[in-house]
Amino acid sequence: MQPIRRQSLVEQTAILLCEGFRSRRWSGLLPGVLSLARELGVSKDAVRDTLHQLEAEGHLKSCGAGKRRQIVSPQLEQAERKFLRVGILLSEPLEGDNAQSQFMLMSVRRAIEASGHICFFADKSLLQLGQKIPRVASMVKATQADVWIASNGSREVLEWFAGQQIPVIALGGRCAGLPIASSTLEASVTLSKSVRVLDGHGHRRIVFLSPSSWRQPTHGPPVIAFIAALETLGITATDYHLPQWEESAVGLERVLESLFRITPPTALILVEPSTCVASLAFLAQRGIHVPRDLSLVCLVYDPVFAWRRPAITHFNWEPQKLIHRVARWVDAVACGTADYEQKSYTPTFNPGGTIAAARKIGP
Repeated sequence: MQPIRRQSLVEQTAILLCEGFRSRRWSGLLPGVLSLARELGVSKDAVRDTLHQLEAEGHLKSCGAGKRRQIVSPQLEQAERKFLRVGILLSEPLEGDNAQSQFMLMSVRRAIEASGHICFFADKSLLQLGQKIPRVASMVKATQADVWIASNGSREVLEWFAGQQIPVIALGGRCAGLPIASSTLEASVTLSKSVRVLDGHGHRRIVFLSPSSWRQPTHGPPVIAFIAALETLGITATDYHLPQWEESAVGLERVLESLFRITPPTALILVEPSTCVASLAFLAQRGIHVPRDLSLVCLVYDPVFAWRRPAITHFNWEPQKLIHRVARWVDAVACGTADYEQKSYTPTFNPGGTIAAARKIGP
């Protein structure tokens, strides 16, 4: 009788990992060495040696130095579910986006990777591509992605994606009526409420500095809702209420100079926190106090708002709902399920402290 050989720690760890592969405890990309060491209660060295062994046996595939390994065990029957390469096409470079969008996009990436897929941001954003369809098409063609997430795409960009064979989901953007899936915010109801609240404080000169993508090539839902809300108050919307402006620091200063030159507004509705902060600086330089002289609403919240007194009136929304929708869509596509559902979520109105009774300023 041969003596019973005691299994080494590496062998025991390898058995645990292979059992986890079979039970789907881990799938796709394996967690990192440190995470596995904590989860299994063994040393990092033991985990490293085990992973090298499993690579040699064909259970794992290296994805490069510093990257997580791909589970490719032949024991696993994964024909019914693919692991996808998911490309995220940003509307603008991540570092230039607002804090809410940055959090949501990074969370989307983490949620997709947690399901075992590979997720990455495209090399160039729509802003860097000039929103030009030929340039978008060229980049998409040159990028190794199985599916795409288009973040705040223009109508033209989303129409182009809708005509392609590659699956796509719109994360924001003007996608209504297109045969693509979506996870978007529907700000129209909340925007209408903002106008009603301002009217309740006596405001009639209400200006909405909306992004050009919300006005062109035709009016999008938020702009339509704003115009309709004014009409219910007996106000006919003109270029004064919805001015055209260049979306830059210089363009913002120019449009504000124009607005406050002769008939200054008593209420200003903005979208991005960056334009909100810049507008507050412009107003302060001219001795215009918010909310005493001007009421202000910013649609997108930013943590910096918490440092201002009174707090800036804004919209609240739950990013997790949009994040989960996108992650579920990717998993559905991986399982071969066609998903074209368009899901939208309505933000809530946070009164804040920057709305007050209308007061005439200027001549």
